[in-house]
Amino acid sequence: VGRQSQQQRQLFQSIADASVPLLSKFDVQGLSNLAYANAIVDSLPILKDGRTLFDHIAEASIPRLKHFTPQNLSNLAWSFQRSGTSHPGLFAKVANATIVSLDRQREEFEPQSLSNILLAFAKSGEAHPKLFERVAHHMVTALDDLDAFNPQELSNVVWAFAKAGEANTRLFKEVAIHILVMDRLDSFIPQALANIAWAFVKVGESDARLFGKLADHCVALGNLDYFDPQALAITVWAFAKAEISHPRFFEKVADHIVALNDLNSFAPQNLSNIIWAFSNAEELDLRVFEKVADHIGTLDDLDRFDMQELCYILWVFAKNEVSNPELFEKVANHMIDSDSLRGFDPQALTNTVWAFAKTEQSHPKLFRKIAKHVIALDNLDSFTPQHLFNMVWAFAIAEESNPRLFQKVARQIFALDNLDEFIPQNLANTVWAFAKAEEPNPRLFKKVARHIIGLDDLTSFHPQALGNIIWAYSIVKEVQPRLFAKVADHILELDNLHSFNPIVCSQILRGFAAAKIVHEPLVEKLKARSKEDTRLDLKSKKMLRRAYDEVYKSSKQKEIAAKKPSKHHYRPTSDGGPNVSQFFDDDIRDMLAERSRAKYARDFETADGIQEDLNSGGVFVHDVLKEWRADGVPYPYESNFRRSGGHNGGERGGRNNEKQLEKSRFENGEVYQSSKPNSAAKKPSKHDYRPSNDGGRNISNFSGEKIRKMLAERSRAKFGRDFEKADSIQAELNDEGVFVHDV
Repeated sequence: VGRQSQQQRQLFQSIADASVPLLSKFDVQGLSNLAYANAIVDSLPILKDGRTLFDHIAEASIPRLKHFTPQNLSNLAWSFQRSGTSHPGLFAKVANATIVSLDRQREEFEPQSLSNILLAFAKSGEAHPKLFERVAHHMVTALDDLDAFNPQELSNVVWAFAKAGEANTRLFKEVAIHILVMDRLDSFIPQALANIAWAFVKVGESDARLFGKLADHCVALGNLDYFDPQALAITVWAFAKAEISHPRFFEKVADHIVALNDLNSFAPQNLSNIIWAFSNAEELDLRVFEKVADHIGTLDDLDRFDMQELCYILWVFAKNEVSNPELFEKVANHMIDSDSLRGFDPQALTNTVWAFAKTEQSHPKLFRKIAKHVIALDNLDSFTPQHLFNMVWAFAIAEESNPRLFQKVARQIFALDNLDEFIPQNLANTVWAFAKAEEPNPRLFKKVARHIIGLDDLTSFHPQALGNIIWAYSIVKEVQPRLFAKVADHILELDNLHSFNPIVCSQILRGFAAAKIVHEPLVEKLKARSKEDTRLDLKSKKMLRRAYDEVYKSSKQKEIAAKKPSKHHYRPTSDGGPNVSQFFDDDIRDMLAERSRAKYARDFETADGIQEDLNSGGVFVHDVLKEWRADGVPYPYESNFRRSGGHNGGERGGRNNEKQLEKSRFENGEVYQSSKPNSAAKKPSKHDYRPSNDGGRNISNFSGEKIRKMLAERSRAKFGRDFEKADSIQAELNDEGVFVHDV
């Protein structure tokens, strides 16, 4: 028994050459013994016709299977599985013959024969449900008990059922009861215990009492030295998978692993199973994680590890917030040095970047390589919504933004028929990631908004998800009023806001403020929530106070904008040609009116943005002349206006344009000119402006006294370097038909 020497191979080859012509004369015992002998020494003789000895044995055996004893059938099936030889129809014929024998010769079936037949079918991947069903029926009903099965045979039976995917509740319950009534489990070798635990978990028949007995047995042992690495890994994996809590058992396993001199005998799969088990069982023992990390760190290279296993190990470390920079650095360098990432499936790719982002381990080279790989893929159809979310979330958190990667993910999401496969938290975090990475994608944000608006309710959204959604849409300036209204209505319908922490409340309040959406009932309810919480620390109180301030400013700006002006004072230039811009005349007038309202509300950022939109669309505005033109011909000083922010009375324009020479008066307006340059050595108590000599009568909405007071106030503001206030006064004067010449 064992591996063959050259002399042995020659001997078995000679026997095979001599046996094949005589196979028709072999009895069934001889056929099964010939197959068994060659299989047990790993002999696979090739005959002159190019076929194997096992091919010839199969052809000779199939017509005579009805004459095979249970032991012969068992040896034949086991031999073909052991040799890795597949012959069309052989296993199906053996299964049928076994079923017939169980009906006719059930007393002749020894437990070993049954377990070996099942093992052969399970290991060879030859599915035959009727065979497994018939064997289970025989064991449960025909036998008085399972005492005839020794521990190894019993573990092989349940392992075979699990491996073949053939769950049989009655059989597994009988096996569990049989083990539970045993006084001790000393007759079970470690591998048998591991196989039983694995099998019960695999078929979903986890019995807490059975697992408790297995764990108590292991804890009672003096040590776990008899467990080989695979048996140990499988056992703890099964306990974690079954969600069976047994702290003393996990502590014993941890003590055993930590006490080992090294982990060289552990296969990569064993290591990943062990740390996953400790993680999933919530029996986190940092000693085990450190031991695994140190072991990987001592290796010359990581070629023994499958890439998927490395990714999995990093993911488990990150999931448990165990940061080990040396481990992450070594794995990252190994991945970078690999020729390509073709062996990575979507799960491995996303787990890798997620783990680095979660543990705040920066590695730009690795992120660039993964981004390049994902971008080069033909499509992302194999990526689930969870994969897509994890990918963009990780890149956003790690501040490794890659526009092409985000665009590819956005296109994949947009191409989906619907977003029903996204769980609410992932959907919220996806738009959050795009906003965080400063990668706005209007089509994506609109699709997500439509999906959320179309939902019956938002009860499945966690408060943090609601906060992330509002924050994301306000940050990228993709304000969707109906979406904001839906979130507000949902919050108002809740009986209480106990699950809304200060961060979420602040996110929602500041998001509504940034979007310039005033929703007083929502604000009042969130205020009431913060007052209810007496445990708020100083940091939380400050955060909420800033949020309320922003809401107040937003509402005040909206009130001011709602008052005046309702229209603008601009007219088309008299010497302009036909409109060749991107806008219709009505659109231009609406945009100018909106710009005037923004200036009046001191929202100069919005005003500048409208001015830039007009300019880029081929519309040029002269703030002094109160004219606009869309004939493609800019005003002489248009470039100066654009550099200064787009208007003479804006946040930046008022300061930068004070010395422009092109300042004329508007017909029938009142233009004031300064009698000296705009400088002052002292704080001005009055202004240095006088009415224009060639001006007409005052047709503005302000009296002369009112104008003089406003000019004095503007001078004081400029002297105090409060240019925002000075610009606001000038904008108010301009809007009422009063124009100032600073030069």
